[in-house]
Amino acid sequence: MSGPARLFHHSEPGITSLAVWIERVPGLGEDADPLIMLDRRVGRGLLGVFDGLGGTGRESAGPDADGVDHTQAWVASRRVRELVARWFGDDLPVEELRPLLSAGLRENVHDGVPHELPTTLAAVDYRLSKGRVDWEALWAGDSRCYLADPEHGLQQLTQDDTEESDALTLLLTNPPMFNMVCLGREFTVNRWRGRATLPGVLVAATDGFFGYVDTPALFEDMLWQTLGRARDVGHWAELLATRVRGYSADDASIAVVALGFPTFEALREDFEPRARHMRTEHGQPLRAARARGAAALDAARVESWRRYQADHERQWQQPADQDD
Repeated sequence: MSGPARLFHHSEPGITSLAVWIERVPGLGEDADPLIMLDRRVGRGLLGVFDGLGGTGRESAGPDADGVDHTQAWVASRRVRELVARWFGDDLPVEELRPLLSAGLRENVHDGVPHELPTTLAAVDYRLSKGRVDWEALWAGDSRCYLADPEHGLQQLTQDDTEESDALTLLLTNPPMFNMVCLGREFTVNRWRGRATLPGVLVAATDGFFGYVDTPALFEDMLWQTLGRARDVGHWAELLATRVRGYSADDASIAVVALGFPTFEALREDFEPRARHMRTEHGQPLRAARARGAAALDAARVESWRRYQADHERQWQQPADQDD
């Protein structure tokens, strides 16, 4: 995979954050830059990703102010990113997000030509209090949000807007989406609320990161193996960019916010046992199976998912409020 990358990172006591954006074809990437925001006054933060949908959004949106023509998907992801940042910055109620998105997308239509402007949205709006984080996942489409802790690993907070919800089946079949942020049709911003004891990690990612691995556990394995080799948070972002270039066939973006770890070194050390578990229980067996051929790989990915699924879907079993 070729194309440019943009990396962002920040570290302070209690908060470590990074974002990675990879474009497969220079100038044509339909992922917007990841979004990470923090309001220290109230301990509220946001992370999000946005993946313009090049199927329904492959038509031109017309030239921009510099005369450069972009697809509707390219425009949609960047416009929705801007609108979500405005929603967070203005401290608006979550009920106002969907109307804001609809109205904001309509402002991009000037020539009278019907536009879809389709994109995914996956974001986590969180608030910090002593020893805990209260989070609300907000999404439309098949980009995803996760919570991670050293004991249970990476736990999915969102459910793809597809008829299928099993993560391994989704890797193998790639079914169509029935919901996304767009013009010309109704859409829903899904919501799922919960809380977690700190320290912990919040993640938002487009399918360029998690959709091109052999089994769902390998996305988590990749996160902690790169973390374990990183000298600092900037180096972690570099390692993530290098790894995703090696396996993804799509644009890719990810936002990561680690909360409650006093230093980057503490974050890395706390996740070392989990990284070792993922490497020995999933990473190494899957790589060995791939070397033995397709039949061995098929059996290994099913066995990996059997052992991994309960922790990965753990948050779906927790008491929480979910609203349309």
